[in-house]
Order: sequence, then structure tokens, then C-alpha cells
Amino acid sequence: MVFGYLNDKTTRGIRPDPDRGPFIRKAFELYATGTYTLDRLTADMQDLGLITRYGSPVRRCQFHRILQNPVYCGIIRRNGEDHEGKHTPIVPKKLFDAVQAVMATKAKPKPDGVKKYLYRGLF
Repeated sequence: MVFGYLNDKTTRGIRPDPDRGPFIRKAFELYATGTYTLDRLTADMQDLGLITRYGSPVRRCQFHRILQNPVYCGIIRRNGEDHEGKHTPIVPKKLFDAVQAVMATKAKPKPDGVKKYLYRGLF
């Protein structure tokens, strides 16, 4: 089950959670502005009252996964292929793409290989 959705036993699918769905949309809208970091987004969502179904606050790593998951815009990823889902999306595709663009610009590339120190390999 995806956070922000509930299992629907009658249709054997998923439907947006009326309690947590609006928080997910708000998180996407705030992060798409480009002024929010994941830590600040997590703190603001905790201040608004977003909790898991077990009563604990949503952590930073969970927000990172939420913001990258295409299920929220109506796309199901299966075996490396994207398929149009039958469920109701919480966020529009345009907003999801804006969040992905912000995440790409905030990513810091890591250098490849070994750092070159003066006496490396000599000893």
C-alpha cells in the first residue's frame, strides 16, 4: 500500500486517503516551489499534523520516496515499464514533473574514483 492511498476492496484497487491525501498534495506543491529542502518540508508537514497510520511522524526518507513515486500522478511502474493506472491521482502530472526537476537540480554529483593524495600508493 502506498502512503496517502487506501486499499479499496470493492474495486480491488486503491483510492486517495481523505485524511492524508491533501497533505501529500500540499507537500508536492511546497517542494515544487524550489525553496524547500526535505528537512524543512518534513518539519512543516509535521507542524501541519501529518502522521502515519500508526501515529508516528513521517520521516525525511519517506518524503524522499513519496516525491519520487510516480503512483501519485497516476502512473504505475512495473518491471521497469510505466503504465497508466486506473486509480485517481493525488497530484497532476505537471506538478509531479516540476518536483522531479527541482529534485534533479538539488542533487549533488559525487566524484568518481579515488581521491588523489600526494603519497597515495607510495607507502
